[in-house]
Amino acid sequence: MQSNRAEFSQQGFGLLEVLIAAGIFAIIAAALSNNAVFSINAQRTTELRGDKEAFKKRILEHYSCYNTKTIPSSKCKNPDEYIYLEDTSGDILIPKAGKTIGNWTYIAECRTAAGAINIRAVHLAPNIFLDPSKLDLDNLVPGTKLDQDISYIKDPLTKKIIKIKDPDSFLFRPDLNPQDRQLCDGTRPPKLVPFYGHYPTGQFNSSFPRDVKGTPKFVTVFSPNKDKPLPPPADYCIKTADMVGPNLHVCGPYKSQGGNYSITLDATGFTVSGDLVKASPSPRAYQEWVYFGFKDVAN
Repeated sequence: MQSNRAEFSQQGFGLLEVLIAAGIFAIIAAALSNNAVFSINAQRTTELRGDKEAFKKRILEHYSCYNTKTIPSSKCKNPDEYIYLEDTSGDILIPKAGKTIGNWTYIAECRTAAGAINIRAVHLAPNIFLDPSKLDLDNLVPGTKLDQDISYIKDPLTKKIIKIKDPDSFLFRPDLNPQDRQLCDGTRPPKLVPFYGHYPTGQFNSSFPRDVKGTPKFVTVFSPNKDKPLPPPADYCIKTADMVGPNLHVCGPYKSQGGNYSITLDATGFTVSGDLVKASPSPRAYQEWVYFGFKDVAN
């Protein structure tokens, strides 16, 4: 009898140990599970923020204040108005209705009457769009309001919702980062970017202006014609911003044969005249002059 009681007691104690161990294991498993969820959410948040920084870098490398604000001149005149943001080639970086790349929708917004521009980035819910393949602000489900939480996706880690009119939606935050500046606000030094193009010959002894959408600092004009008729057009002429005066430039060897050349730089382009617009009589001559150079554009 005593033996049975001892055996029963030992069995009961073993079962209690199992129950306690199972409880401890459940607690540990829950802790590990929570930690795994936290790690996944932290990774997703980091990836989302990295996507925004990558797009911000792309904007800084390619946007053009000149094209965005002066073509046409009515752009970016009213604060809080959404606008087109254009690049140095005149192509649209961000349309007025916004542009969705990955998880983020970006909108360019005019911030001041003086022309400062900022970019908003919001994580919109896909079900607010009429057509998920066209994620833009002109394609919202009727009745959708962008001031409602339901129109956005929470940050995976912080669970915060950033709405389109929240200050946290701005890509450029000078209030948080002293090195950050809004676009086209006059505080950034101009950036030097290349330009190139061509123009037709045949404008004999008349001026021919070229608008390069920026302030040219250097330009080379040349003719690919190989026949070199007499009197010849110049094979090339180079003009830099520190060569003041229309007739101060460096031209190729054919200038010594009586060529008449003139290049004038101004705030938005350059003008050529004389033999730099003269057509060659040779049937094998190219019918275009070619130019390339570098220009300062508002940053």
